[in-house]
Amino acid sequence: MAATGIRAIRLLKQCPAIEKVFINDLNPIAIETVQKNLQINGITQQQIQISSLDAKLLFSTYYDQNHTYYDIIDIDPFGSPSEYIPSAMQAISVHEVGGLMCVTATDTPVLFGIKKEACIRKYLTTPIRTEFIKEMGTRILIYFIAKIANLFELYVHPVMSISAQHFVRVFLHIRKGILGVNSNIQKFGNYLYCRSCHYRSVEKVEQKSTILQCTCPLCGNIMIASGLVWMGNLHDPEYVQDLDIQLQNTGKNMYPSYNQLLKFVELVKNEDNFPPYYYSIPKIADYLGITYPSLLKILERLEEKGFHAARTHFDPQAVKTEASITVVKEVLKEFQT
Repeated sequence: MAATGIRAIRLLKQCPAIEKVFINDLNPIAIETVQKNLQINGITQQQIQISSLDAKLLFSTYYDQNHTYYDIIDIDPFGSPSEYIPSAMQAISVHEVGGLMCVTATDTPVLFGIKKEACIRKYLTTPIRTEFIKEMGTRILIYFIAKIANLFELYVHPVMSISAQHFVRVFLHIRKGILGVNSNIQKFGNYLYCRSCHYRSVEKVEQKSTILQCTCPLCGNIMIASGLVWMGNLHDPEYVQDLDIQLQNTGKNMYPSYNQLLKFVELVKNEDNFPPYYYSIPKIADYLGITYPSLLKILERLEEKGFHAARTHFDPQAVKTEASITVVKEVLKEFQT
């Protein structure tokens, strides 16, 4: 999965704490390209180890051959990463401070509920079509990784979660311990969603199940239910704060996407302070058949009514708030008078 080796090169050049990177790609042409790019960028042989194996074989045999584990594993395949997660759990360092697993999924139609059967097959849960599909898809990916980790008595702690463009990418701290596993399980839950009026709610696993009797409390229609997904935090607040400070102290020339990174960090700071979904303002306004003002005005009006509200990185035209769908609709209607 190393392709041109660009990520490995960036890690070695931009992260001084990283001493060595293991680069793997099954395609021999990719390996040739990696070697050329390493030479061009002045990477020494002591900083790398190159292999051309099936990733699952590499992960499952690494400890037996080296008697150690990877501190960080980055899985970024074309499509779904699901088939690589079980073997990666056997290769990640979980002792002392634990390991970091970075996982990318580009099969967003599967995670976002467009291909329901494929999601059940690849991620072992059922998606639903909603306007907050990007957050739901991100939580499905974390749920799947956590579920596989549980099989090895490992648990996950999200450090950062991203859904952008054509991919979902999560950074998870992996540790070992039954208490952590049990804590992860308590963070699993289901979405309940009404397609008629857009009402939504969340049901955690420790709650008494009401899914078989899930009529919408607003309009009385039958609500649809997702399978289990991750309902815990998406980001580590301490890490986000540290990242913000580092970026503020870093010159703009260090990263080509410096301004984009700053904006992203600002958006994710408050995402975990709200319910695990967001409201798409254009879709709600379209449902009501009305126009809508700027997002800033909507956020200000919600604050005036006593509700916290913020933007989200998942959707530039959406808000996160503890206010109900009824309140959000009322706010939009108020701007029509």
